[in-house]
Amino acid sequence: MNGNCSTTGHKNPERLPDAAALEHQWKTIDWKKAETEVNRLQVRIAKATQEKK
Repeated sequence: MNGNCSTTGHKNPERLPDAAALEHQWKTIDWKKAETEVNRLQVRIAKATQEKK
């Protein structure tokens, strides 16, 4: 197996994107939106933990 396939244990490993594709994806992330979503999830997790859910 070459270094550009996943190792998730599936019979047919999925092909991973090349470095250029990953770099493009990284640079096009809407970081403000991602931060807002992470903060929202953190609040939900904290609330659920306090309510023992």
